[in-house]
Amino acid sequence: GVDPVKLYEYLSFNANVISIYYRELEYFRPHIDFYNSTEEALNLIERLLKSTPINHKEKKERELFLKENSWEKRYKKFLGVISHE
Repeated sequence: GVDPVKLYEYLSFNANVISIYYRELEYFRPHIDFYNSTEEALNLIERLLKSTPINHKEKKERELFLKENSWEKRYKKFLGVISHE
């Protein structure tokens, strides 16, 4: 499994984010665009360059996603798990 910290960092810039597709990254789907080949990546970049910037609703959804995946939230979840052992 993978949980790439860089993707969270990129999302915090409120810009379009793209990544090669990995099943483990499906969690990010509402917030990033995936590609599977060079051709798909180039088409995606071209489409995103022509698109409008991130809107207010998308920005708020990203902020919530990032907050729910913060180190503080992870720490609290970890403490919950180990305190029940």
